[in-house]
Amino acid sequence: MMAFKLGLGFGPLIVCALVVIMVKSSGAINCYECNAFFQGRRGTACTEPHNRTDCHACMKVITKVQMNDGWLIRRTSEVYTKYCARVANSPGLKEEGCYYQSSNGGYTQRCFCYTDGCNQGTSLLLSSSPLRTGAVLSLAMLASAWLLR
Repeated sequence: MMAFKLGLGFGPLIVCALVVIMVKSSGAINCYECNAFFQGRRGTACTEPHNRTDCHACMKVITKVQMNDGWLIRRTSEVYTKYCARVANSPGLKEEGCYYQSSNGGYTQRCFCYTDGCNQGTSLLLSSSPLRTGAVLSLAMLASAWLLR
């Protein structure tokens, strides 16, 4: 079995990196905000979204319903909306991921994420939260190994 030893120079570096990651994960994030309505084949969703800072969470909502137009032709109408949630303890916030709800011949999909710009694309981008958690745990293990030697 190989022993893993850290030199004295790595300890403060590890502690500083751990503090930087923890501070970044507790701060405000940037989200995109826009609202786009489609009926049939018009346009693309949120071509010029606004960037909003000081958010606690980013959200994206996609709503699709079947409706009759003026000539009684059944069409799918879609609304794409991107939000910035500024209140941390809002009862509407959920864990990161997408939640699907069907109603009235259509559906609503609500996606929640908690990293910078995570609601930018047409599909919710994978968040770096698992990556950040892994980095924090790795640095914590290295720091404890350095402190306990």
